[in-house]
Amino acid sequence: MPLPLPANPDLDWLKKAAKKRLVALRANKPEARLHEAQGAVANAYGFKSGRTLKAHIETLNSSLRERDCVFDAARAGDIETIRRAFAGGSTRQLPIAMAAPFTRSPRSAAIRRLSCSPAIGKA
Repeated sequence: MPLPLPANPDLDWLKKAAKKRLVALRANKPEARLHEAQGAVANAYGFKSGRTLKAHIETLNSSLRERDCVFDAARAGDIETIRRAFAGGSTRQLPIAMAAPFTRSPRSAAIRRLSCSPAIGKA
């Protein structure tokens, strides 16, 4: 049975897990390479390869950012952003978000505001 992923996995977590696994692999097989460690980590969590695990984590992080944008808009009273989110199907993440803690650092809130801004990335 595969291990459950951590609550908020990210690429830094994945890199650290692969490096730790590489150290363990090299204890028995000195010629072990990083891609073997990445594959071993992925297999432990029920994925076929390191690439599929990485893609899954990137998808999760994208959904979490979207969810945070909706909640930030609600806290700020930005009704138009909330309407667009509901119209665009963002509500699929709301049940998960309701269980998430609302305390966040000012820095992460500022970064989220920039990433949620519709003007960012548009020329």
